[in-house]
Amino acid sequence: MNSVIEAFIILAVVWLAASLIIRRYRGGRLQVYPFLVILHLYSLQSVFDRILSASPRLWRIVSRIAVIAGFGMMFFAFYLLSNNLSTYLFRPAEASIHNVVLPLIPGITIKPQNLPYLLIALVIVLATHEGMHGVVARLEGIPVKSSGVFLAFVFPGGFVQPDEKAFKSASPGARMRIAAAGSFANLFIGLVAVACLLSFFTMAETGLYVSETDAGSVVQVGEVVKSIDDMPVRSSTIMKTITLRPEIKLETDRGERVYSVDPKHVGREMSLASVLRSLGVADVEPFVQARFDSPPFISQAVFKVFFWLQLVSLGVAVFNMLPIKMLDGELMLRSLLERVGFRHVNPAIYYLSGLSIALLVANMGLSYGRFGLVSF
Repeated sequence: MNSVIEAFIILAVVWLAASLIIRRYRGGRLQVYPFLVILHLYSLQSVFDRILSASPRLWRIVSRIAVIAGFGMMFFAFYLLSNNLSTYLFRPAEASIHNVVLPLIPGITIKPQNLPYLLIALVIVLATHEGMHGVVARLEGIPVKSSGVFLAFVFPGGFVQPDEKAFKSASPGARMRIAAAGSFANLFIGLVAVACLLSFFTMAETGLYVSETDAGSVVQVGEVVKSIDDMPVRSSTIMKTITLRPEIKLETDRGERVYSVDPKHVGREMSLASVLRSLGVADVEPFVQARFDSPPFISQAVFKVFFWLQLVSLGVAVFNMLPIKMLDGELMLRSLLERVGFRHVNPAIYYLSGLSIALLVANMGLSYGRFGLVSF
């Protein structure tokens, strides 16, 4: 916990120092504020127009499907968070790592070795999300003034800025379609990534991939540990114990090796995780067998590209539809209520936004209380 606090303090100091040093650049395309950097790019309106001109009818159909999918994802987000909270409160014995709800914070909840895959996913997610907003905005006849990216503390993001006056004067239906477009693009990309995982991998865990070792380790990074003393090594068996004998047999993708055990430890019970740790293994990851022939480090890299892409894409698609201020879900719901002539739009939005935030905070708090800051 102290290391986490120290990391946040260091990041905060770096941010403040950087904002003070380059504050004179607060203008033009680059804007620097404490804990926030915004880079305005070209509007890309001509690019959106070319994409739209290929098949305006198709984009019109897609934009309407996106609205239906958007409200479906909004309801699913509420269900997911409510059901997860129910598990923590009323069925705590069933809570597992799969119930963890925590923000993706590089270096804290994201392991350094997974940062490249997270960045690849974020680039694809941001490009498709904001690009879809831009295309549908042009479909509705709304000019796009600018596009850009930002970094808020450690959280990257992107934006497409339509003409504010034209957007506000657009019909509620048009605003709904523009708001729903981004998450629908993420949903599509996420499902494509899932399809790739199912097509290229067996989805059956066949061992643990060694991703980090200590100096002098007898096991190398990139090896796949399959068994120890004939007991399968998997993420589900890593805490099982074996009785130490004078020698232990380690099976990896590179063959079998036998290691001598210190006589004073012979006869003791030791978990598979502890055995790996004693061999110098610092960190492991589940290894899923590929349907194509390749060295483990290549198949593991390909798997992680698609895994992180589906994780980030589907996560953004669903949670962006929550009716929270500054999220697309709030704009969608507000536009719907205005369209049906609901009289108390703002109170309804405030209530549902508060409920959404409460569900998120409760899930994150209980996740941290039960499992701590889990790193992925």
